[in-house]
Amino acid sequence: MIRSICALVLSAFVASAFAQTVAPAMPAELQPISAAFSAGDFERAADLAEALVEAQPEHARGWQWLARANAQQALRAGLFGKASLAGKCREAYERSVAIDPAHAETQFELHQFYVQAPGIIGGGEDKSRAQAAVLAKLDASYGHLAAGMVADRFDEDPAAAEREYRAAVAAGGVNPGRARNALANWLIAKERWDDARAVWTAVLAQNPDDGVALFMTGRLAALSGQALDAGLAALDRYLALETKPQDIGIAPAHWRRGLVLEKLGRVEEAVGAITAAVAADPKFELAQKDLARLK
Repeated sequence: MIRSICALVLSAFVASAFAQTVAPAMPAELQPISAAFSAGDFERAADLAEALVEAQPEHARGWQWLARANAQQALRAGLFGKASLAGKCREAYERSVAIDPAHAETQFELHQFYVQAPGIIGGGEDKSRAQAAVLAKLDASYGHLAAGMVADRFDEDPAAAEREYRAAVAAGGVNPGRARNALANWLIAKERWDDARAVWTAVLAQNPDDGVALFMTGRLAALSGQALDAGLAALDRYLALETKPQDIGIAPAHWRRGLVLEKLGRVEEAVGAITAAVAADPKFELAQKDLARLK
């Protein structure tokens, strides 16, 4: 029960980590944390973030990064570790928003936790609705996203959810990439592959080197088994980028590329790609399992 709950909760953070197309300038004290996070060393990222908030207890972004690192560690932890780290993740997010309640991004990440997590680990419907109301006052895009998640999860109203997600994309706001990602992931969950692909095709029409859109196009091909050649080309282009989105990095792209190659029947190349993923992140359990399966 706890294992499935934590997997569900933490999947939201993995998806949200890929959302921001253009990262703002990062304060110097956060750069080592971000670098460790991007390298897949989430234990070091958590240690650095914890040291930062111990030295500066009112550093809101330090608490946010600690929450993110705890979430990623939980994905790789055992059963009891998942539950413990999920709780630490929530606590860190709540501390961050208490220090800086006007920071919409952190408020939204906390909202994601509340939506996905049951009361036993600190989430639930009442908290989710209250948090959605907070977000509606901070940023129109985040507010629509939060309303969409509530409509989908608690009201079971997919039409209302889609309206809210598309309104979030149209609103722009402080992080339009996150709105696009949320809409695309919602469409993927409904297996509306063409509609999900259209989200990223529109981005690439404006910027063919948009790293998030390239990665997500490849990810979609791996998930759907459709448009495989286009997905492979997108991942190849992504890996060739000089600068990649800090929260995606290299390992997930190699892994998704391997899955696309497998679906194309190019199994030997798939093994090579997934081997590269494991080399880039030795703790990447999903890639390790696929590598064992294909060898």
